[in-house]
Amino acid sequence: MRILFSSVPQHGHLLPLLPLARAFQDRGHEVAVLTAAGMAPVLAAQGLDLLAAGPLPDVLFAEVARRTGADPASAPTPDSVAEFFAGTRIDLTADEALAATKDFQADLVVAELCDYVGPLMAAATDTPVATLAFGPPLPPVFTEAMDAMARTRHGARDLPWQPRQWLLDTWPASMRADEWQQPEGWLPLRPEAFREPGRPGRSCRRRHGRGCW
Repeated sequence: MRILFSSVPQHGHLLPLLPLARAFQDRGHEVAVLTAAGMAPVLAAQGLDLLAAGPLPDVLFAEVARRTGADPASAPTPDSVAEFFAGTRIDLTADEALAATKDFQADLVVAELCDYVGPLMAAATDTPVATLAFGPPLPPVFTEAMDAMARTRHGARDLPWQPRQWLLDTWPASMRADEWQQPEGWLPLRPEAFREPGRPGRSCRRRHGRGCW
């Protein structure tokens, strides 16, 4: 398979994708990562191909501030967060992303939870989408605002809004809230910490009958 991973160009969003991307690549699948060119050193260290598109967050934050006067980093609201992830980022990235991914012809797109560029690419090619979640569920007021804004960008390009078919969830069961309900398409994954190839994972010794966690 050809699998396109897509991420907001920030370490906290990109790094959780990389263990899964490497696992697919190690099993013989063709893997590429769609994100900003400024993340190239991270991907080169992982031996993963970069399909570069869009600016880094400093440009995105500046454009959000220009458009709305808001700062989603220091004072996040549903509207400002949606503007950053699903409005401004799509507007400043989509054209480059469509050109960068044209020849890859992905069979599957895997996007991290806050990435809306990957799903836009999938809609343009009728490719299924899986979402990787790597933390507690976002409050619905934020996800609904982001989805609503992304829909407007799909509509502006005459692209369908297609639901993500699978939610790949690495959030440990022991940390789920009591009111948690299993989402549609939910697939649990074992969490794995990011590490650079060639570096051993953290070792531990059992002390007082307790192991690492």
